[in-house]
Formats: sequence, structure tokens, C-alpha cells
Amino acid sequence: MVNDLQFDFATFCKASGGSQTSDREALGVPNSEPRLTPFPAPRETVSLGGQRLFDNFYWIGDTSVGAWLITSDDGYILFDALNNEDEARDVLIPSMRKMGLDPAKIKYMVFGHFHLDHTGGGPFIQSAYKPQVIMGRDDWDLYFKTLQSNTGQAARLKNKTPMVRGIDAKDGMEIKVGDVTAKIYTMTGHTPGSIGMIVPVKYQGKEHPILLVTAGTDFKNREAFIGGYEHIWDIAQKAKVESVMQVHPNTNINML
Repeated sequence: MVNDLQFDFATFCKASGGSQTSDREALGVPNSEPRLTPFPAPRETVSLGGQRLFDNFYWIGDTSVGAWLITSDDGYILFDALNNEDEARDVLIPSMRKMGLDPAKIKYMVFGHFHLDHTGGGPFIQSAYKPQVIMGRDDWDLYFKTLQSNTGQAARLKNKTPMVRGIDAKDGMEIKVGDVTAKIYTMTGHTPGSIGMIVPVKYQGKEHPILLVTAGTDFKNREAFIGGYEHIWDIAQKAKVESVMQVHPNTNINML
């Protein structure tokens, strides 16, 4: 545990925020985990397709960013939607089908925060499959404002048609699909409306609660970190979560 914290401190506690490409390409897994060989994130992104981590839990994306999918006997919950329409259409959906999953069963699409590497594929998914869309209240307006700009990630989008505004996430909010109940909690700091989610993944029929966090770096001030990240961390400890995961490989989960 001490070695893990030392690893995270050396990685993320720097002026850059620790999550830029130049930071992440040098990351490996902590030395405290002898079973895993340090594997740096490549500067040029490499598609990884779909990965099944548990009986009802999948990750789809590349070495830069991905999306989580939680499945149930009556539909799916999608957490984030990749960078843009092309990736949603040409990577996310084909990867689901390759794993035998029906995109039409996406009932909820939840966004950890509004940045376009998380929300970019949202308009395509919303238009094609009509899921209910959930994002932090204070991130919706920032999302629309970002799409109106011609800088940063927005400048690289071929289609800047936004999603239709959906549901405002609330702290402690439950979403239920079939035999899966996920719980959303606020973790403000990276953005004003950042949220995370506790989900019951299954392995060999047994449930294991895990915490999905959105960005845990690039906080603007100490108060934001203490107010938001500690809040969701305290809740996760009380819920006895067994793991913490994030859509960005090598960020918070420390490995690809």
C-alpha cells in the first residue's frame, strides 16, 4: 500500500497534473505488484477493442481512453462513450457486437464528466439507441459551451451536434437495469459536475462492488480534491468496494 501511494504521488503530484500524454507514456504498474510487468502507455494510441473483465463487465477503447459497459439480464449501462462519433460508431459498437452484446440494450449512458474524450461519442449513441443520458448538473452547460468553441478537442470534431440534455446526476442516485443496481455519487474537482459510480460486477455468479471514478487528477485546488474525491472515497470504503477503476488506462488503476 505504501509503495502504491508513493507511485501515485510521484506520478500525479506535479504541475502538469500527471495525466498528460507525456506523463502517461512513462507510466508502469507499481513495484509493489510483482506479478505485473511495467507497461508504459504508448504516445501513439493503439486500439485494444473490447475486454471482458468480469461476467457482466466490459471495457472498450484504446491505450488513451475507453468506456465501461455493465450488462444485466434486461439491458446495459454504458459509462462514457469515447472521443467522437467515428469511435462510437466504428470501435465501440462493433466491439460490443463482436463480444455478442446488443447495442440496442443500452438503457443508460452515464458520463463521469463533460470533457469530449468522454462525451464525444455520446450524440451518436443517444441518436442511434435512445438511452437515458445522465451527467452532473453543473457539467451540462459546460458541455454545450465547449462544443461551441473551436479550440482543443472541439476543434478536432467533424460533427459538433450536441446531445439532447438528459438527466442531472444527483449524489446517491440509483439506476437499475434488470438485476444490476448502480449508485452514482458526486466527486467534484476535475470538473464542477464530476461523478463516479459503484457497480456490482459479477464473477462466477458472486457479486463484487467496485468503484468507477472519473478523472482523479488535474484538480484546480486542494479544496476541490478534499471536497469531491474524499467524499466518494469515504462512501466507497463504507460500501466495501473491492477495486477502483477508471476509463483512462494507467490512470488511477495504474495499468492497461
